[in-house]
Amino acid sequence: LIQSSIMKRLDFVSFAPMVNISAFTGENISELLIKIKMIFNQFNKRAGTGELNRVFRDVLRIHPPPVSSTGRLRFFYITQVSTAPPSFVIFTNNPDEVKQSYRRFIANRLREKLDMGNITIRLIFRKK
Repeated sequence: LIQSSIMKRLDFVSFAPMVNISAFTGENISELLIKIKMIFNQFNKRAGTGELNRVFRDVLRIHPPPVSSTGRLRFFYITQVSTAPPSFVIFTNNPDEVKQSYRRFIANRLREKLDMGNITIRLIFRKK
């Protein structure tokens, strides 16, 4: 009951792992440390530009950009600009027209494809 209440309140980070531990018995402390190391590695991961753009093209092929009020959105390329958290700049013809739902879709697919599934990533959309 308590765990489902916590999960409900934290649904915006549903991708983050959760480990039940006991301060009294020390149960699952080793599992917690394993998860911390995994998240640290994902948080500091850098994807190569070639790999990143191949993954990005695949993501766009799965679900093409929607038509905006000014016409079809076009995405040109993506680059990683920093780690901790991994931050990506995506160059497009009209950054203001990228809807929040499509931003979430892109972020979720990138996390999945780049083995960053347990962390948040930052997307920055810029005009080319």
